[in-house]
Amino acid sequence: MKKFRLLSGFMAFLMVLGSFVVLPVYAATMGPTVNEDGEVVAPYDYMETVFRTPEDKLEKMQLMVTSEDGRYSLYADVYSGEVAYRDNLLGQTQFTNPYNLNAVSPLSSRDIKSKLMSQIIIRYLDNDKELYYYSFNEAAERGQIKIKNIKNGIRVEYSIGREETRKLVPKMIEKTRFEEQIRDNMTDSGYAMGMLTAYYALKDPSDPELTDTAVKDMLSAYPITKEMPVYVFDSAASAREMNEIEELILNYCPLYTFDELDKDHELVQYEGTDAAPAQFKMALEYYLDNGTLKVRFPVNGLRFDDTAFQLTSIQILPYFGSGSYSNKGYMFTPDGSGAIIRFEDFAGLSGKSVTGKVYGQDFAFYTITGQHQESVRMPMFGLVENEEKYVQEIVETPVDPYYDAFGNYIENEVIRETVNTLVNEEKGFFAIVEEGESLATITTETGGKQHNFDSIYTSITPRQRDTYNISETVSGAASAMWTVTSKRKYTDNYTIRITMLNSGVFAEKKGLTEDDYYEASYMGMVNIARDYMEERGLITRLREDDVQKDIPLYIETFGTVPTTEKILSFPIEVQTPLTTFEDMKEMTTRLNEKGITNINYKLTGFFNGGLAYSVPYEAEVEKNAGGEEGFKDFIAYAKEKDLGVYPDFDFVWADIRENDMFSGLNRRKHLIKAMNSKYVSLRVYTPLYQQYAKTTYLAVSPVYYEHFYESFAKDYTKLDPIGISVSSLGQYLNSDFDKKEPFHREDNKGYTAELFQQLKADYGNVMTEGGNYYTLPYITDILNMPIDSSSFINTSQTIPFMGMVLHGYKNFTGMAMNNAGDMDYQILKAIENGAGVYFQLSYRNTEKLKTNGNFSKYYSINFDIWENDVVEVYSTLNEVLADLQTKLIVDHEFITAQRVLTADELAELEAELAALEAARLEAEAAEKEAAEAEGELKGEESAEDTTKKEEPVEEEETEEVDLLAERTLVDNGKVVKVTYEGGTTFILNYNNFAITVDGEEIPALGFVRKN
Repeated sequence: MKKFRLLSGFMAFLMVLGSFVVLPVYAATMGPTVNEDGEVVAPYDYMETVFRTPEDKLEKMQLMVTSEDGRYSLYADVYSGEVAYRDNLLGQTQFTNPYNLNAVSPLSSRDIKSKLMSQIIIRYLDNDKELYYYSFNEAAERGQIKIKNIKNGIRVEYSIGREETRKLVPKMIEKTRFEEQIRDNMTDSGYAMGMLTAYYALKDPSDPELTDTAVKDMLSAYPITKEMPVYVFDSAASAREMNEIEELILNYCPLYTFDELDKDHELVQYEGTDAAPAQFKMALEYYLDNGTLKVRFPVNGLRFDDTAFQLTSIQILPYFGSGSYSNKGYMFTPDGSGAIIRFEDFAGLSGKSVTGKVYGQDFAFYTITGQHQESVRMPMFGLVENEEKYVQEIVETPVDPYYDAFGNYIENEVIRETVNTLVNEEKGFFAIVEEGESLATITTETGGKQHNFDSIYTSITPRQRDTYNISETVSGAASAMWTVTSKRKYTDNYTIRITMLNSGVFAEKKGLTEDDYYEASYMGMVNIARDYMEERGLITRLREDDVQKDIPLYIETFGTVPTTEKILSFPIEVQTPLTTFEDMKEMTTRLNEKGITNINYKLTGFFNGGLAYSVPYEAEVEKNAGGEEGFKDFIAYAKEKDLGVYPDFDFVWADIRENDMFSGLNRRKHLIKAMNSKYVSLRVYTPLYQQYAKTTYLAVSPVYYEHFYESFAKDYTKLDPIGISVSSLGQYLNSDFDKKEPFHREDNKGYTAELFQQLKADYGNVMTEGGNYYTLPYITDILNMPIDSSSFINTSQTIPFMGMVLHGYKNFTGMAMNNAGDMDYQILKAIENGAGVYFQLSYRNTEKLKTNGNFSKYYSINFDIWENDVVEVYSTLNEVLADLQTKLIVDHEFITAQRVLTADELAELEAELAALEAARLEAEAAEKEAAEAEGELKGEESAEDTTKKEEPVEEEETEEVDLLAERTLVDNGKVVKVTYEGGTTFILNYNNFAITVDGEEIPALGFVRKN
């Protein structure tokens, strides 16, 4: 109780303190200090000052606002724009930029440090040349940052880029004026004189070394030289070089001002043609919101000259919470199922990065990147850092009996000592992109050899641009790449919500329970994501009556495929059945007989033209699959058998070969267009050519989804369905760059969510593939959800983040088991993620698929061939997962194990150990012989001699133990322990050899379950 009283008193004090430090909304704007000459003055040297602790840094910052309960505060640096988010109770602080910059990376260059000190990094094009602006260089050091208090937070306003359109660099200046006003002030600096000589050329027709032709050319190019000699600045100098010259003039020529510049230009009759430099005005808003930090970038406040410059991207808080790779830790990126990048794995190596576009490829772009990788389905990321630090603690030691200095006995005396205890502080953060995420990318960045910090951040592109080959659009044009910017820009907010991850050690000392904080681990991130999504109604916990006693088996089966048959020697196209409704009854009966009853069918190619379907403007059942009556009969059968039935319809892509003028599709009106005005096609990655290949499927504009659905629903509802599948709707999201009606991804995300909402209301059971984050409130089943990452070389391990978040809330599967390269591996992944079983199967005529290029990928789907495998895989997973369907995954970790050596490996190890033993005996004999030769070994050996003699033996034995450990210890991140609610655990062995854990042997690519 004492702990809680102390905690209550501390919180009450902070609340009182907070009432004093919260500044009113109408508080005056704060900016950097300027001296009497109007020059910006930095409060200290940001490039050199060393801060050893967060508290040291906070002393240089201003307390801006504290939450109502007193637990959290925001601090700001008025000069640099840095913001600190502090947990006052646990003493943890997350900074927008590394506070220990000069303590950890003292050798980094000024340019690198300026980058690390920036809260915003802008990438833009100037005459097709890509340039970067860093907010520290281009805003802080120019005194162009202002901070305002707003309700529950602060607003940091940036003017990034030079506000003065001109530079203090005379482009042409009379010879004497140049020498007296500028050159003579720099004679003490060889570098400065060298720069002036490099960029200023004297134009003097009286120069005796000039030829008559040279003088004639000079007078023609510079008529003013008829009156006076002048110095001319190099017109080919870059902006950076011009900045260097200006910096020299500012430093060495304090009396040379813009007024003097104007006089010099007027004297030589020079008319300036300087273009306005790039300048970007924007703001970041920081709010303390219910125990979290909400960072908002109001995109409608972004201002720049978009007629002169093209904005490529804006990096928001690229170094927030960055960790030093001198400590242990990792970054979490939502690549596929999720992956972590450990600091220690890339410490000191060249900088590595992993970038993923949220919601995958936008096929409206001519140029697409990120080839052959899993998509980012959830806009979330985070970082964990483990740092050893000393903490002062008071240790109470009871002593009984105790005697004082005079020998008097004192009963139950307690000695109190202040000691420094070395603890491992685990800290970090987890971020959720709440708004604008479809226009964002998530990037991990390691410092490599430039600096010691690892970070993860998002970049946003408010106005999208694309580069395409003009020869593909303009007939007869030469091949050339052309960059175009979309007319429509995103003008809403881009919002990131950040939650602190805390150390359990410090939390326990403050009397907090597990419900009062989130632990600094990726499991802590999972818990934040689940709580956040559940509180907002994005996901709802599965109850026991929501599931059957066995796990679901998902079978995607195919209806009809168009084939060419000869009838009376004439080629006729017919719809050949691959599976009929009667076939599915037979499949169900055979699986029921083998104990599988919880079956869910996804019906692909049963409507509107079979596998070569038309856009869903109607719902016409294919006759050769059983027709409308066959479908209704099967629905009745499914209700009796408690089967799931999900006919699949594609609202996203329209096969241009199958949609004629009667299909309801108006190409010009309904299809998405790229920036080059061409229709947008689905592209599929081909491993053979390692590039994307176009298909005949064209993208439908989401704004017209409602148009198609209204007509479709009239037909489909009459069939009395019990569910619907919209596979592509949950995994693809495209922009539309139509010149008349352009829509960016955020627009189309809204139209897509509206259709999902309608489907949920009309049919209840909605299936999709992929499972993009914005679809989760409306879907009940997800197929082909990522349960693995892209396994990039620049990542450390794959984690089942998405699976851990959704298990117990949604039914989902990974890829089809019969398409997996290694089924044993997929079984382990299913257990690790809590995924269901999914197969693609058809009953007859599957050989017909081989002759069709679009469907030949379904090369092995024959039910008769796979039936036994389906039963075996399903039985394996059902046995261990059936009772865990509503349970959450509560822990996940990589553990060490011992390798089980094969007979050959054991023989090899025994031979090496025997060789070590022989070498040891030989060394002992040689040592003894040498000792006897020197007369050091006489008579009986002393105890000391014996000790000396035994020492090498102990060393050799240690070497043997090390060799044994080297051969048997498995610590490669391929042994995983997963724990479900209730204490059920699995040990998964992803190695291709057997291992033992706690004395229990696990075969290669095998697992054990422990209750």
